[in-house]
Amino acid sequence: MKALSFLQLSADQGNQFAQYQLGRLYLGENEDIPRDIEKALSFLQLSADQGNQFAQYQLGRLYLGENEDIPKDIEKALSFLQLSAGQGNQFAQYQLGKLYLGENEDIPRNIEKALSFLQLSADQENQFAQYQLGKLYLGENEDIPKDIEKALSFLQLSADQENQFAQYQLGRLYLGENEDIPRDIEKALSFLQLSADQGNQFALYQLGRLYFHGDEGIPKDMDKALFYLQASAELGNEYAQSFLDYIERGYQPISNLLYCGASIFSSPIRRHLEKQLYARITR
Repeated sequence: MKALSFLQLSADQGNQFAQYQLGRLYLGENEDIPRDIEKALSFLQLSADQGNQFAQYQLGRLYLGENEDIPKDIEKALSFLQLSAGQGNQFAQYQLGKLYLGENEDIPRNIEKALSFLQLSADQENQFAQYQLGKLYLGENEDIPKDIEKALSFLQLSADQENQFAQYQLGRLYLGENEDIPRDIEKALSFLQLSADQGNQFALYQLGRLYFHGDEGIPKDMDKALFYLQASAELGNEYAQSFLDYIERGYQPISNLLYCGASIFSSPIRRHLEKQLYARITR
């Protein structure tokens, strides 16, 4: 393979970018090149030793233990991520922010570090860091003071970059979920639609539910309701499927399960179940 041969020649001359590229290729990124973890780590290390921030980030991720072929080494992982973040790598900064929030049981929770790294990443317009900060400032974390202005600002920045989760979050907030945020049906539908257009199963479910029941500023529309619920169910949303099952049997969806009059989020159990489902696609 000529490409591999040329990259090898360049890497042998100390080209950090060729070394980085070979490291990624030997991780299995190309189906035509057999996976070779030993070679991958070797080339990535050579590149990282020359200060390549992308190789440092890659090694940091690999040593977190997410790859079964590479033994977990938290000290190495944090060291490489820190080196990469120190060079302004927004992805390393975001990764460190999440880790210090307590996502990894081997890394002590440190809110100050988490917010600092997430802010550095968000300042570089990382949509995932912006989304994460938006969620944190909503006041759901007892260690972080609520700041609704910051929360909406970060979520809006993320949504403007077409982050479907930020769009969905804003849609829910403008439905009146948060007592600190005035209800705005027009904004809610707009953000939910943007998220649904990207295939977000939860936004599709919300729209289906809203058009089924109707609400202030939302006329009932059974055709739209069934369209959105079916689309959500096809993406695996259990609540949408349950909703459709009840409709098919000729029943109004049961209020304490699927919203009828009272808010869908009034039940602590329901909130817990929805968060579990939501977490599956936002990891």
